[in-house]
Amino acid sequence: MPSFIRLGVAYENVYIYSNQTIMKTQILVLVSLLTLGCKTNSQFKDAVSTVANNKDIVVTIDTCPEDGECQVALKNSASMTISEDSIGMEYPTIDKGDNMVVHYTYLKKGPKGTADGDYSETLHFEIPANTTTLSLMDSDLQNVDLLFGKHCFCRGEAGYYKVTSGSLTLVKTENELTFDISYSVGGTSHKINRISKKIQLN
Repeated sequence: MPSFIRLGVAYENVYIYSNQTIMKTQILVLVSLLTLGCKTNSQFKDAVSTVANNKDIVVTIDTCPEDGECQVALKNSASMTISEDSIGMEYPTIDKGDNMVVHYTYLKKGPKGTADGDYSETLHFEIPANTTTLSLMDSDLQNVDLLFGKHCFCRGEAGYYKVTSGSLTLVKTENELTFDISYSVGGTSHKINRISKKIQLN
């Protein structure tokens, strides 16, 4: 009775009886795996770029400092309130509502093994329902509650700041959101000063 090689679960009923056939089979399996690997990488890249469910969309930002990661989250059917804690520090609260809340995040991970080493900056603003275009400057940025956040182990600077210096232009259609924001924040330093993005909504 000839000896045989069994090729895993997917090929449990296939038996190879010659060295030549074994070599051909190995080549075919290798080509299949390489093809599958290329397809998987492409699908993974797309999944990272846009992850959506019924209400929220999360999109990565390519124009991000090399030392960090950037993304924008869109929360539909939401509203944002700027609240105060017990010592008077402001922070955003997002609840159910009729508008869209945009939440941008830049995150730089701290050195491995360090505590409180992460550094991040955030930007929040709220797009009123039925908005198609916006063009705001300086103090008018508070019409959309533009709020900058700095999150780090940096005493005296960490916290949220209302943005009243800069500009925001926005165009929103049924299928697409495009915005460009330039800003500066008084009272603290920041690494990001402009965000520009076009996002598919469907």
